[in-house]
Amino acid sequence: MASYDLMKTILKNDTLREYIYKTSAYPKEHEQLRELRDATVDKYQMQSNIALPVDEAQLLSVLVKTMNAKKTMEIGVFTGYSLLTTALALPEDGKKAGVEHKVNFIQSNALTVLNDLVNSGEEGSFDFIFVDARKSEYLRFHEMALKQVKIGGIIVIRDVLQDQES
Repeated sequence: MASYDLMKTILKNDTLREYIYKTSAYPKEHEQLRELRDATVDKYQMQSNIALPVDEAQLLSVLVKTMNAKKTMEIGVFTGYSLLTTALALPEDGKKAGVEHKVNFIQSNALTVLNDLVNSGEEGSFDFIFVDARKSEYLRFHEMALKQVKIGGIIVIRDVLQDQES
């Protein structure tokens, strides 16, 4: 089983972290997610540590399922692990910008797309928004996400306290 270099996590003890992952997180991980995680580690080696860890992905899944989100947005995609996580958590009638019938992937400048969504009447229509993109733009992403999320919706911003240089 592939593992990430997780030095940026709150758990600094590698043995404890691996124990928690092996006994709690990995056994609950969807097979497609495990395959994608392994492929990410194989392809990106040390850079794979920027991908969403399995425990954080499981938290996203719980949030999406608990709130019965139907329309979600992700700002920033590395290999698609978090995108696949939320798509798998959506009900069959849910919509995500697929698990093909659930995802509408738009590869573009996020701020431009967010502005276009506001201008096209999509404002306030998303149940759940996950931000994991250029940290230096987090304030702008947050401001735009506030326009997109429904009242009662959730915005999750990953690594919000991380160095803003990346």
